[in-house]
Amino acid sequence: MPQEARPRLAARLRPGHWLVIDALAAAVLAAVGLVSVQPGALGPLTVVAMTAPLAVRRIWPVPVFGVVLAFSAMAPQFEVIRDADLARAMALYPLLVLAPEWLAAGAGVAALTTTLLAILAAYDFHLDEAAGPMFSGGLIMTTIGAIGVAVRLHRRYVASERGQAAERAVSQERLRIARELHDVLAHGMSVITIQAGVARHVFEVRPREALRALEAIEDSSRSSLTELRQLLTALRAEDAGALDDDGPALDPAPGLADLATLVARTNAAGVPVEVRTRGRRRPLPPGMELSAYRIVQEALTNVVKHAGPARAEVLLDYQPEALTIEVTDDGTAAGTRPGTGSGHGLMGMRERVAVYGGRLSAGPFPPPRPGFRVHARLPLGEEPA
Repeated sequence: MPQEARPRLAARLRPGHWLVIDALAAAVLAAVGLVSVQPGALGPLTVVAMTAPLAVRRIWPVPVFGVVLAFSAMAPQFEVIRDADLARAMALYPLLVLAPEWLAAGAGVAALTTTLLAILAAYDFHLDEAAGPMFSGGLIMTTIGAIGVAVRLHRRYVASERGQAAERAVSQERLRIARELHDVLAHGMSVITIQAGVARHVFEVRPREALRALEAIEDSSRSSLTELRQLLTALRAEDAGALDDDGPALDPAPGLADLATLVARTNAAGVPVEVRTRGRRRPLPPGMELSAYRIVQEALTNVVKHAGPARAEVLLDYQPEALTIEVTDDGTAAGTRPGTGSGHGLMGMRERVAVYGGRLSAGPFPPPRPGFRVHARLPLGEEPA
């Protein structure tokens, strides 16, 4: 049987299947023991009492082990030695794998001690005659003990790996949520803050311009609230496992097709933006669409927050093997501009690019040219798992 088929076969076996397997094994062991037992009533009765409980060893492992241990200790007196060792090993295995450590250790010691003493007693304590069967019985108990401990440790390791994988998934999900919240709030609040300042300064002397600033605030806040509502609805759906059939329908996550709305909000914040496309535009995986949109959004947010009076340009270059995003501006403000390694926004952009194995560079143009440049390259491969 191919090795990869074995886990699938084991996974298809249900508890009822294992009970049938144990019952068949117990029946075979009983038949072999009855063939080799000495004539008389006690011998066959001991063999049946020693093997029949093995059919339910997975249901009642401790009582089964006690019964099998008692009757298998008497079986060597009726010349049933090897079968007694096998029955004892079958009863011991579930305890080694599933029982508390103290109980598993105690059961192992009891099984090994009983094996050696029962065989020695069957040979009237003549060590020279019992040495071979004692070695064979001790080897069986030691082997089953090693297998049981190995399986126990493997299950513990698998459980630990699953726990760590779950913790990593939670951590990654928290980072993803933090990135989404940062991108949505940073852009929306930047536009709102700037337009609120404009409205306050010109309210008395240029009321129509103040009205336009208030309209820009309204549009930006409504758009940000919509994105936040969609994000929180998706999070609640993920936490519940799935959306109800009658639940609210989620809008698609923003992508490059939504750049016009983003550009309009940025223009309203006082930063004219020009978008250019190079190469043949084609659909991208949903995750990459969202990441590309967020990269442009964060870059334009930095222009609004830090560049002062400036113009911005967005270039989307669709190459055969990658999408290149370049956002530049000609800002000359003396305020702080985020460097190539600082700022939550740049960290978020780097994380988004890293998911797809891409590269990101960000920094001011070399003097005397003013402005700032963000350059991201996203390989057009498969959507990451």
